[in-house]
Amino acid sequence: EPFQHGKGSSHLHGTLRSGSDAESSVTAPNGRLHDYDNLFAMDGSVMNFAGNSNPTHTIMANARRMALAAK
Repeated sequence: EPFQHGKGSSHLHGTLRSGSDAESSVTAPNGRLHDYDNLFAMDGSVMNFAGNSNPTHTIMANARRMALAAK
């Protein structure tokens, strides 16, 4: 019998914790990976929290903010 589960969806994010401390986070607040000078993560992976609704607009706004800061 196939696995039964309820209908729904999820938005996975938060796999690259963002923060100013390289010991407890993977990326700086601007999305740059701590151990690399020219590698940035500008997607949902840097979001440390899960909201209660679709995060698409938040991800887009953060990506734009980080891209402008990376210039």
